[in-house]
Amino acid sequence: MTLLRNILLICIYATLACSCSSEIKEQTTKEELHIHKNHSYNESPLGDPAENKIPLFTDLSLSPIDYVQWVNNPDGNYLNKTKEIEQFNYGLKHLPIEYMICNELKKVKVSQQEIDSLYTDYAGMEYYELKISVDDFNDETAKYGLNDMGLYQQRIMYMSFAMQHDLTATINQEREVDCQLYHFERTYGIAPYAKFLFGFSKAAMGDSVSERTIVFEDNLFNKGLIKFNWPSSQLNNVPKIQVYDKEA
Repeated sequence: MTLLRNILLICIYATLACSCSSEIKEQTTKEELHIHKNHSYNESPLGDPAENKIPLFTDLSLSPIDYVQWVNNPDGNYLNKTKEIEQFNYGLKHLPIEYMICNELKKVKVSQQEIDSLYTDYAGMEYYELKISVDDFNDETAKYGLNDMGLYQQRIMYMSFAMQHDLTATINQEREVDCQLYHFERTYGIAPYAKFLFGFSKAAMGDSVSERTIVFEDNLFNKGLIKFNWPSSQLNNVPKIQVYDKEA
């Protein structure tokens, strides 16, 4: 079992057990984080796929390595959404279960048995990855605009725990679902962005072909509500994993 899967399973157990994150959220007050909620940044649905001539990927089969590259290519699919607000950049990516499996296998050829052995580890959740960066800032994102280490620690605490409560999913613009899986990936200044892996219970999300709007209430840089929309035609428009009879 790889490190990523260990982290995911630990996060799931920690979420079900519940607790410390909500306690920390109560301790970290809105005044301490200087929260403002007057703005809402929305991404409109992209409309009918036939009108936009969206290509179909459902008949495409990719090796695990090619699958990971396909998902990570923002110009080659509809899983990547971006927002630029002033100097702040927000990138949100939907991670299909197939991607989670391929990212763990990291192989050119896989058998159906290998895929099935990992599927149950990732089934039950719908996964997303959020990246936040700042233009022309090459240090740790949490340090942007700060000279006070106390405020820096407040941001780290928020990003580590309380931020989970500011991530929600809206289904068909009607029903809101809370984030159930959350992991902040610390970079310690090595990478000029902050990365967050999070997920929602599939049981709570309901129908997999429903429209999703992922909402981030930005209490880190106080940019209000930031919304990323996926019409069902885009969210489910993903390839299959290429399968070989013999294990690689």
